[in-house]
Amino acid sequence: MVDSFKADVHKFSLPKFRQRLNKQSGATTLGIAFRSYVSSLPDSDSPVVRSLKDIDYILSWVADLLQDYPQEIPEDDLDAFAEGMDRINVLIRNVLETSNWTTQLFKVASEPTFPLERFLRKMSSIPNAIDTLLKCAHSPRLYRRFLAQQELKVKTLPNQPQQIRLPASDQWAETSKQLLANSAANFSLNDGKEENQPGYSLCRRFSGVEIVHGPVHCECLLALHLLGENRTGVLSVQYLGVSKLSCLACWGFLKALRDNGIVFYTKGSHAKAYFPWKFLDQEVNQAGLPKEFQARITTSFFINMSEIYVQRLRDQKRIRKLSDSSTGSSSETEHAWKYTMERFKRRR
Repeated sequence: MVDSFKADVHKFSLPKFRQRLNKQSGATTLGIAFRSYVSSLPDSDSPVVRSLKDIDYILSWVADLLQDYPQEIPEDDLDAFAEGMDRINVLIRNVLETSNWTTQLFKVASEPTFPLERFLRKMSSIPNAIDTLLKCAHSPRLYRRFLAQQELKVKTLPNQPQQIRLPASDQWAETSKQLLANSAANFSLNDGKEENQPGYSLCRRFSGVEIVHGPVHCECLLALHLLGENRTGVLSVQYLGVSKLSCLACWGFLKALRDNGIVFYTKGSHAKAYFPWKFLDQEVNQAGLPKEFQARITTSFFINMSEIYVQRLRDQKRIRKLSDSSTGSSSETEHAWKYTMERFKRRR
């Protein structure tokens, strides 16, 4: 029954999966860009490379299936399709949980010309959300608490765009240098090319602009609203069912809350940074948190974001300190799959 339900949900979500697979990336699509990149990878003992190749086998099989049946997947193939999506979810989680997985990959391959991490997170978000839904429905405790005999109400939250004061033109690069100095990152930003300086594109884009307006993203606003209601004794579900993957800053903000004992989750992040993005200083204050608690959340957020920023600069400059630790999580769950990988390696 569970397998049948899961297959039906995958069938329902197929248009969204097609959209993500066929999203434009330069002159091609993300799906084709990924398959082209992985096909160029050499054979390797690297767990990351092996996982990417297995993901490619499944996506190639799925692409052929969708090309043969553009309207609806036949029932005979739907079960294998659902398992393929589950396999992709597990493989991608193994990759992203591997310490320094990009370092391991770039030892044997060039850097991709498309956003690889964001693509992987997009591909795993649907099966991950389905898995979360099944866990809530299957667990008697979760079902009774969250799904059974519940009254549903719809409420809109006010969300006025907030003013953001931009740094002066000469401060963009200085901010990056300060972040590097604070993190003891031992490399120079100056490679002789002005266009490679951090903040160069944004500085040109907003040249002469002092103030921009940025909305508060919905998952952060919702988390703080629910936090305020929790203080009145009304407990909320910790999973926020927003329709899209969280951006990098929203994911960092929710992590800052979790670092300080306030637990909210979304289905994942596409790892893309949006600009402008407004920190929720007013909303945090309105949630009724003590001042010292607000300060800890703010500090956690900016520490998290600066660490990510410095790491991305390292990746961009391809100057990394190689670590001996390159293995995935030891708590990896074994799965009893119905099909072997040979099922997906056979081209249709």
